[in-house]
Amino acid sequence: MLTSIKAHLALLLLLSHDHCVDAQCTVPTGLDTLDTLRPGTLAQVEAMRANVPFLWLPYAFPFINEIIKPETPIRFRIGQIHGSTVYNAVARYHLTALDIWGRNMFRICQPTTAQEELDYKLHEVITAAYTFYYSGISIMDTVEDIIKPIFSEVVGLNPDLLMLDPPDQSTPWGIAKMVADDMTESLKADGWNADGKLTAKHNPLPFSDFSFVGANGASYEPYDIDTTPRTKDHWPWAPLMDSDGMGHFSKQQHVTPFIGFTGRLYGMNRSHYESFTSPPPQYDYEAETKVVLERTRKMASNDTQKALLEYFDSKYTSILPLQIDYSIGAKDSEFEFWYADMVLVNTMFDALLLVWKEKVRHNAVRPTTVVHELLGDKLVDTYAGPLMQAQFIPATEWQPFIRAMPHAEYPSGSACICTAYKETMVLLNEGEDDIGLENPLTHTVPGKMMLRCQVCLYLESHSDNVYDSVLFYFFSSGSKITLALFVCRYSAGSSRTEPGVTPKEDIVFKFTKWSQIEKECGMSRLYGGMHFDASVTAGHELCTGFISPVVELGMLLKKGDPKGAMAVFEDERIIVSPFVKPRIVARLDPINLGYYPDWGPGGSTCLNDGKMPGYMRIMETYTDPSLAACCERWFSWDKHTCNGNGAIGSSEWYVDWILEKCVKDCYDSSDADCGGFAKSWDGMLERWFSWDKHTCNGNGAIGSSEWYVDWKLEKCVKDCDDSSDADCGGFAKSWDERYGSSQDACCDQISSYTTRDKCTVDK
Repeated sequence: MLTSIKAHLALLLLLSHDHCVDAQCTVPTGLDTLDTLRPGTLAQVEAMRANVPFLWLPYAFPFINEIIKPETPIRFRIGQIHGSTVYNAVARYHLTALDIWGRNMFRICQPTTAQEELDYKLHEVITAAYTFYYSGISIMDTVEDIIKPIFSEVVGLNPDLLMLDPPDQSTPWGIAKMVADDMTESLKADGWNADGKLTAKHNPLPFSDFSFVGANGASYEPYDIDTTPRTKDHWPWAPLMDSDGMGHFSKQQHVTPFIGFTGRLYGMNRSHYESFTSPPPQYDYEAETKVVLERTRKMASNDTQKALLEYFDSKYTSILPLQIDYSIGAKDSEFEFWYADMVLVNTMFDALLLVWKEKVRHNAVRPTTVVHELLGDKLVDTYAGPLMQAQFIPATEWQPFIRAMPHAEYPSGSACICTAYKETMVLLNEGEDDIGLENPLTHTVPGKMMLRCQVCLYLESHSDNVYDSVLFYFFSSGSKITLALFVCRYSAGSSRTEPGVTPKEDIVFKFTKWSQIEKECGMSRLYGGMHFDASVTAGHELCTGFISPVVELGMLLKKGDPKGAMAVFEDERIIVSPFVKPRIVARLDPINLGYYPDWGPGGSTCLNDGKMPGYMRIMETYTDPSLAACCERWFSWDKHTCNGNGAIGSSEWYVDWILEKCVKDCYDSSDADCGGFAKSWDGMLERWFSWDKHTCNGNGAIGSSEWYVDWKLEKCVKDCDDSSDADCGGFAKSWDERYGSSQDACCDQISSYTTRDKCTVDK
């Protein structure tokens, strides 16, 4: 395989001498071969094209179902290889586009007649279909038995043509084989140790950790589990126990800890990459533990949160199918789809490396370990496990809703990657955050759609619910297919964690903005108890502004400028980013460091009270000498409000997600419903608290006077708001357990924290 690549390399380089359209192009051939080998092939392919927007779509989701089986970093590596490879194939049909290495290789001659135009388009879509298939089975040999029957029987293409050697660069299968083998050659020095040979010559373990000195002189040392005692400022990651549910147990190892330091970057330089870091989280683990247990207690009876948890758990069954959805709705051509996909898989790949670098640097513990070790066998009211809702259970038996992944907790990889996804899609769509697709879109097709039915039946019997959870849906209506764009239908009983029971009825998610997808993706990691709050915030902040160089280079490639090369094909060096130990800053007493932006609940101004969050102290870039300067920098969209110039707000209702209540957009001490001015991103919402509209609307504002636990104070208080009664703790939230008039019953809940004589505020 590699011999044939090297034999062609000299010719390829000659053909990539500049970024002009090649005078020497390749005349496409091979369509007659398909019909000769199997009469009627082109007719079947044309019928298939009428049923699906892209010829490879029938076997895309079974392929996705295989991608999600490896650990998270390996999935993104597969996606980057696969998307870049298919792009390299279809770039040959574009007037100017270069491959990801910035090379102009074997460009297919443009058509000059109407018939040539039809054949040209057919040649391109068949090339994409062959490349998708061959690249997929080259990366993951387990996928061949699954997608080969669809490729051969449903789509109607002959996989045996890929075995012809040497590959004919004028045929779809020849192009597919050449670009896929070309990509395989480039991966020998990508810093992932995919064959394990950087660790051992004999019986190597793929993707195992290794020692290495980079070509730039920086060194990487293998990750070691930190067994030093925890401190109030740092609690190191500890491996959890994994089980397959079939009697096999294993202790986690930190998956691919090296990739953030040794992995090859695509589309950005090292200095840009290394300039993005996250500050230490400065967790108060006792407080964080209470939040996690309470949040998962509420999640236990919330089917929507469970559905979002499972949906966003794998980005390959959520946000990447969204890109397919978008391209279908936008009626993208084959090239337009794979160009966007190439840019997207490379931005998310680089974001993965970045967040992995930060995870290893901070090496923060998972909530599971904290709950177990801090609370031990104490009974806690929280999520009790699949199908068990919320109950009082020993803290040592608590687990998140889905598996805690085998890598450090902070910052959140999902939050970082979903921010990279959002920013990529916005940049590719001229800065528009609105998805802006007409919904639903109807695609008219001839006949009774028997081919479509074959595809659906195959997928339903082989996809392990993935087809039901991705966003691409076909709904049959006579001779039409309706594509439900950006509508995720999570069918009743389709949960992987609680099959047959959750959700109780179909749940439909609708997405209208890329930023909405970003937010829901990050929040889903909190619902299930896999992260602490600061981790998700840090993940979003880490990747904000990070991926723009990749998008810019992608645009240059499309224009035919070799300066847009994502990497250098011939460069076999591994460059190492040095490990920089995070600077732990102790919690400080309030001091005056200048004006800082107040992004807390109700905040829309700058403060100078010395109480800025820890990460602002560490970064030292958030303060300004005056209120006006701070407002200009951080609240430029609403400087009037920030400077306190008598803004009155709109009085519309919005959700304060910290309080989890509906409040009004106003500042008026005489109006108890005022929650401060809404931010620009706060929607004016009316539908988020249907399960507790009474509390949300503030009806019955006298309270019940029943006792409940204020977990921040760790004291029992009453459900009332009366300044003359020292026991009043404000109105109880809907999730606060109330203990009637029995003070003793409430005090029993916090007996491990305090003595009974100090149980209430007035004692």
